[in-house]
Amino acid sequence: MRSKHHYIFNLLNTLILSGALMWCANLLSDSIRHKEKSNDLLSQKELLNYLSISEKELNNIIEDDKYEKAKLIGNGSWETYRFLPYAEVGDQKIFIKSEIKKWLQFQSVKEPK
Repeated sequence: MRSKHHYIFNLLNTLILSGALMWCANLLSDSIRHKEKSNDLLSQKELLNYLSISEKELNNIIEDDKYEKAKLIGNGSWETYRFLPYAEVGDQKIFIKSEIKKWLQFQSVKEPK
């Protein structure tokens, strides 16, 4: 009888330990994913560094994009990565690194103007 209790006790301990390990692995995985996502956001200064361009060059890209968008509004649609992707939060521009990478790929394969 004692061996049956010992077997159940060991089984229960194994299940508890397995559950705790799975919970810790999930927690660690979520933490890593969150860190990767937060590292994906770039400030304007970080974008300038990432692209190795000056603030004036970035402002020229943004102004050229605004001008081109204004000409296209009402005339249909355009390719997603034709224009520099960003969001404005208050008076700041926020850039998503993965979107900037896609924009760079699009810029390198599009036909010259």
